Amino acid sequence: MSQQLNRIESEYILQDFLITRPALQIISNGSSTPVKITDYSVDNGVMYCNGVDTHSILSEAVSVYFMHRGRKIGFESFIRLPDKHTVTMELPPVFFLPAEEAVPYYLRARFSACQFVMDFPSSGIESKTEWIEGDSEHQQTRYLALREKLGFSGPCVNVVHKVIEYLEKLRQPINRSSGSFDLPFVVWTDHRHIVLSVTSESTGSLCVGSIGECILNSKPRQVRLTGKIASVMKVSSSLSLIGISITEIQREDARFLFEQAYTSAYK
Repeated sequence: MSQQLNRIESEYILQDFLITRPALQIISNGSSTPVKITDYSVDNGVMYCNGVDTHSILSEAVSVYFMHRGRKIGFESFIRLPDKHTVTMELPPVFFLPAEEAVPYYLRARFSACQFVMDFPSSGIESKTEWIEGDSEHQQTRYLALREKLGFSGPCVNVVHKVIEYLEKLRQPINRSSGSFDLPFVVWTDHRHIVLSVTSESTGSLCVGSIGECILNSKPRQVRLTGKIASVMKVSSSLSLIGISITEIQREDARFLFEQAYTSAYK
């Protein structure tokens, strides 16, 4: 299964693409059409391919592949055929890693005798200000109370809102019965906080204040960081939330996690 890249990485790849102009491979209904570096140009987000054998292009919807810094990258587009030797298509806002390049994201956290391994998805929510305009006094009180339970301090409205959203979804019967949130589960990650949902029995020897290592693996980057257990919050007899404050992390790794979580660039 292909893996869609986030907006920040896609923009970076597009900028490189326009500078390096790699050779292309157009796939249409299983048929492959190569395009040399000298045979295409880009103007205003539209690609013009000349000298192309249009007989091998069997549908308007195509996949296009190229190499970027040793990785195969793809995008999908719709083509037009102004004449029998020319193909035009729009460059997309996002790219993807084909199945052979994509790897599962995972997070591994080890604190004393406790170790958790789980999928590591991107949360991809919009960056928000500390107080959401229009929030009621009740909502703000709820936010502060949950932030305290998670053991976090300072501005962290996004992580708290994500936890609230997760807890509300857990209450829906369809999610409880379908196993939509198999444990362990990553509720949130950014450059300062991690929240994990785990089975309550797995937290037996976990203590607030424990220091441990977390590894977050996602192609093309593996992030290693040091974290401190900020909270172990029991949600039910079978489920607990673990709040982790990141205490040591390389700046470029912090940038990566920030841009995985938010839609704005890291400063």
